[in-house]
Amino acid sequence: MNLRTSFTLDRRNGKETAFTPPVHGADRNDWGSAFDIRDLNTLLVFDNVLTYRNTFEDRHNFEGMAGASWTDSKWSESYIHGTHFKDPYIQTLNAANRIAWDNTGTNASEWAIMSMFGRLSYNYDSKYLFTFNVRGDGSSKLHPDHRWGVFPSLSGAWRLSSENFMQDISWVDDLKIRGAGDRRATNPELAITPIYNGTILPANRGLKLGWQTLFHWSPRITFARRTLLGKLPRKPISAWMSPCLITG
Repeated sequence: MNLRTSFTLDRRNGKETAFTPPVHGADRNDWGSAFDIRDLNTLLVFDNVLTYRNTFEDRHNFEGMAGASWTDSKWSESYIHGTHFKDPYIQTLNAANRIAWDNTGTNASEWAIMSMFGRLSYNYDSKYLFTFNVRGDGSSKLHPDHRWGVFPSLSGAWRLSSENFMQDISWVDDLKIRGAGDRRATNPELAITPIYNGTILPANRGLKLGWQTLFHWSPRITFARRTLLGKLPRKPISAWMSPCLITG
């Protein structure tokens, strides 16, 4: 059994300034301009994953995994633009005689996402393989009534090349039939991308945003054969179908 825990703090401060000095002449009367842009971004990520593996009677292989992940993001920005400087010596905005209010303001965003996930997998002698995954994601950007989404997946495979009746077929290195199905989000950007501009809105309560999901399943056949020298297997050839169904 193995427990892995990680905590990440990513904090970034940005500052951008520019100054154009005033220039006066016979055919030019430029009073100069300057701007100051500052932003602060803080991202916290806390992950915990517990893994368990065991083998019974040399053929029954079992693995279980459970975990949780939390991400929190805060971002803010301020910007100001000024013109009409008396001279080129003082280049800070306190020396500007006019502030461009149409190019001055602030922006901010704040969001968080919590995820819980797990996996169970079993294979018998690497011949019959089954895996079940499930994860639940909750985003602060979605409406409280539709904040959580659950996304399961299931897959199974049969490695025919490991069966006794295939052992006499020397030109087949690996032959496997696999089927998988899952429910996935088609709009994950709503949960992880800042969408506020100017004002931090309280969880988009008026929009009633929710997860849009897609059901997807794909049968597949994987085939690989050895080279004529019988040393290295060629790249496997796969054939599959991927029908899907989109739901709200």
